[in-house]
Amino acid sequence: IEPQVRTVLSEPVGGEPKAVETQLSKAKTLHNEILAQGRLIDNAKDACEQLLKSLEGSLTAAELRQLEAPVLELAARHARAADALGARCAELEAALLQCQGLQDAVETQAHWLAQADNLFKNQYKPASLIRERLDEQVREQRIAHAELEARRPTLGKLLASARDAALTPSNARIAKKLEQRAEDIYASDL
Repeated sequence: IEPQVRTVLSEPVGGEPKAVETQLSKAKTLHNEILAQGRLIDNAKDACEQLLKSLEGSLTAAELRQLEAPVLELAARHARAADALGARCAELEAALLQCQGLQDAVETQAHWLAQADNLFKNQYKPASLIRERLDEQVREQRIAHAELEARRPTLGKLLASARDAALTPSNARIAKKLEQRAEDIYASDL
């Protein structure tokens, strides 16, 4: 999966909205896949921890660290890939915002926010007592939170763009409505 991550990260941002949308879709899909694979990383950490505990008295500290090193490196690579893709998604969303008209961007963000609200409402069900299901619920919450955090800079840029547009007298009335809508979206996101 790392070659795919490198490809997505190294690709120049498209010049047209459709190209940027395609890039963003690919980056988000890959980002969600990496976040979902966090379960495998957690399992590897748990297995390593159990192995180290079982071998604690029979190996030296250096040998234990040597066994633990590959798992820690894997976890670090996973975290770097997730962070880099999250940043790339934010960058592509900002580029898409610049490519699209301000009104389209406001509507897109409002639609996304409504979907995110529904997702969070669905997640407010009781925590499972079954460890695997609880881990899955925690992962779902992390994915939703990561997407929200990745979207936050885009919403800030949208609000700034709407405020800038409201200052130009040509479409001040329309821009003022868009600014108010963007402020509502940004406020409800926080």
